[in-house]
Amino acid sequence: MRKKVLFISYALPPFGGGGEPVALNVLNYLKENDQLELEALTSRDIRSGLPPDSVENVKFHTVPTWRKSKADTGVIGMFMFVALGAWRLRKLLKENDYDLVHYWASVPSGLLSFLHRSDVPYVVSLFGGDVPKFNPGQFQFIHFLLAPLNKSIVRNAGAVVAMSGAAKTATEKELGPANIKVIWNATNGPPADAQAAVNRDRRTMRLISVGRLVSWKRFNLVINAAGGCDDVELVIVGDGPERKSLETLAEKICGGRVRFLGMLSKAQVFDELLKSDVFVLPSIGDSFGNVFVEAMACGLPVIGARAGGVAEIIEDKINGFLIEPDNLDELIDRINFLINADERKRMSKESIRLFKEKFTWSRVFEKYQAIYKEMRIGWR
Repeated sequence: MRKKVLFISYALPPFGGGGEPVALNVLNYLKENDQLELEALTSRDIRSGLPPDSVENVKFHTVPTWRKSKADTGVIGMFMFVALGAWRLRKLLKENDYDLVHYWASVPSGLLSFLHRSDVPYVVSLFGGDVPKFNPGQFQFIHFLLAPLNKSIVRNAGAVVAMSGAAKTATEKELGPANIKVIWNATNGPPADAQAAVNRDRRTMRLISVGRLVSWKRFNLVINAAGGCDDVELVIVGDGPERKSLETLAEKICGGRVRFLGMLSKAQVFDELLKSDVFVLPSIGDSFGNVFVEAMACGLPVIGARAGGVAEIIEDKINGFLIEPDNLDELIDRINFLINADERKRMSKESIRLFKEKFTWSRVFEKYQAIYKEMRIGWR
């Protein structure tokens, strides 16, 4: 008899950041298991009118939400998902006997776990922003209010997935002990034929940073570092509340050597990575850091801060550098070191090697398969 599994995620691509593509890819993988019957409860955006990406043979249920932007659900969007999602989930629970519910993010998605019977097991995959104090400045007051509920969600889960060892440690510290598994994220990498188009013999070294333009990503540090280096240019991909102040800083510090490209599609992001020489993002609060893995798949040396899950991706002095958080002098020194084309080529090969060894989807799927087996769902 087929097992019935309900995925619940407050957002799925084309919306969200690093966690949402993981949810969609795992859903695409699970659909191939003929022992499972899959459904998904997620949101559709009122502002853009866009629905979530569909998955063949998976029944989708959506509720309307008002997002701040494509990348940011916002507090209003989260509240709408919980309120309308609760109404929709009650209806689904009356009509179906689910064997497992898989929540993507303990807050807000996991808040719906209080609606179903205690004998229905569930899995929670943490995104990082749902762990108190892990992403500096993000929703800390809301975390304070919801702390008792969040602790209960994690404690009562059959399994909890953290995207890095750092996220696991933070979860145990802030939300208490639980059955936490670490599963790193992955990426498909750029199109296979795109690698041949890479040209990294230019005189001016092209730096690239990708991410949501928020303070804890430390784009200001990258701009200041670019201003302190000769023969470099900087491309910034992404959007967010810090954009205007960052543009002002870039004009003041770097003149015309910094370009802001805004939000791009995944294919366009890979195109920009392939045109670049070094990836830089000294973020201090990433649960994992998908963009680092994407940069590695494109053969870029990567520079990040020794903070969060990023420290588990970069092998210092092998495929890039780990700097101390907010250390501008160290960041400038590492960028200047990589002006040496031979060093870039050496680290480029190491980035590709590490990507293939650690960050492919097959490894992610193997670990999720093990969790579902542990929950006695699918894969006899």
